[in-house]
Amino acid sequence: QQQQQQQRSYEELILELLLQAAHPALHPLLRRSSSSLPALVKEIVDLLRSPPSSSVALSAGAGAADADLPCPAEELVALGERALELEELADVIRCQWPSREERQAAHIKLMRCGIDSPQALLTALSAPRGGVMPSLPDRCPLNQLLEEAGFKCLRRDTIEGLVCELQFRVQQRMEVVREGDRPLLVTAPHNIYLRRDGHSPHAMEEYTTLIAQRLARQLGGASIAWSRPEQHRSELLWFLGCRLSTSGHSSDPGSRLDPQNRDPNYLQPEEVMLNPWFRQMAAISDHFSSGPGPPRPTLHVDVHGCRDPPSTP
Repeated sequence: QQQQQQQRSYEELILELLLQAAHPALHPLLRRSSSSLPALVKEIVDLLRSPPSSSVALSAGAGAADADLPCPAEELVALGERALELEELADVIRCQWPSREERQAAHIKLMRCGIDSPQALLTALSAPRGGVMPSLPDRCPLNQLLEEAGFKCLRRDTIEGLVCELQFRVQQRMEVVREGDRPLLVTAPHNIYLRRDGHSPHAMEEYTTLIAQRLARQLGGASIAWSRPEQHRSELLWFLGCRLSTSGHSSDPGSRLDPQNRDPNYLQPEEVMLNPWFRQMAAISDHFSSGPGPPRPTLHVDVHGCRDPPSTP
C-alpha cells in the first residue's frame, strides 16, 4: 500500500510539473498521457507530424502552422521538450537506484527540491553555492538543499556516479554501449535529424541505432549513437520546422534543428579533433589499443540506411 501511495505521489508530481508548463488546451492530453512520458512525447510528435489540410491551412492564414492543432505548434514542442527532460532525469536516476521504490523516492525528493531536469541536477551537484565551491563532494549544493528540506543526503559514491553520468548526457548527447572487449566499433551517426552547413538537412535514418547496438552486442564490441532523448527532441524540432515550411513561415524545414548537433560525417576539417563524436571514437580506439600484447587490428562499421528506397533519399 505504501508503494502504491508513493507511485501515485510520483505521478501526481509529474503531472503537476507538466501542467505548470503547458498551454491550457493541452491539459486534457496531459491528464490522459502523463503517467507515461514516452507515450506523451509520441503523441505530441504524431500531432506535429500530421500536416494541416490544404483547406485549413489556406483559411488559417498567418496561423497556418498551427492549423489542426489544439494550441500553437511551439507550445506543443515546449511541452514535448519538458517531458523529455523529465524522462531523461528518470533514466539518470534509474542508473543509480535500481530498486523501483528507492528510485521513485529519490526522484520525488529531487523534484520537491526543484531539481526537475538533468541540467538542473548537474548544476546542483557541481555548482558553487554562495560563491564557494564545496571542499568535499558530499557537501555539494544538492546535499545542502536536501538537508534544508529534511531529506537524507546523498553518499559520495552516488554523487560521483551521478556527475559522471550527467556530464556525458548533458554535454555530449550521445549513448555509448560497451558489450565486450573485442576491437569493434559500430556507429549510427544519422539516428537524428541534422543540419548541414549550406545544404539540405539530413533526415533521420530510422532503426540504425537498433542495428548498431545489436551488431555490437552480437560481436562483443562497442557502439555509439545519439541518445534517445536527442532523437525525440530532433523529431519535435524537425516536424515543427516542416509545419512552418508548409505554411510559408520558413523556407527551410531544418531551421529549428539544434545547430550544436553537428553531423559527424559533414564536419569542417578544423572541427574534427574537437568534435565530441570523434573524441569519443578516439577514446574507444585508444581503449582497444591499451591492452597487453601487440596492437590488435580494429574494425569500424558505420551504419546508414533510409526508408523504402528509392522513394526516399
